[in-house]
Amino acid sequence: MDSIQDRIGQERAQEFVELFGRTLPLVEEANLITSAVRRQEGLRFQLEACSDIVTFSTDEPELIVRLYRGGGKLGDETVIDVSELPQFRERLSHMRQVYAEFQADPNELDFTRPGQDRSE
Repeated sequence: MDSIQDRIGQERAQEFVELFGRTLPLVEEANLITSAVRRQEGLRFQLEACSDIVTFSTDEPELIVRLYRGGGKLGDETVIDVSELPQFRERLSHMRQVYAEFQADPNELDFTRPGQDRSE
């Protein structure tokens, strides 16, 4: 935190920490849904801070959400998707819809995104 504060100032650093605090429960929710609906696939979402190496010393880090698939041990995982927060929130909204359908009937899952043709 001190490193970020030294780079971008106390106010912007506090805003970053608050955004992190609001986003982490959403990532945890995505992991809970994933573990219920797609248990066997070894998927895991993780909230991460990302910085541009060129503007590292003056620019605030960006929060991203990476989706990992792996064998159960950290390090054995592969990144299969990276989302900025608006895209992650959209994905989580869809995941909530799928989870509601899953709770109603676990045998009828639809993993397509809203508006996407199922034949693709």
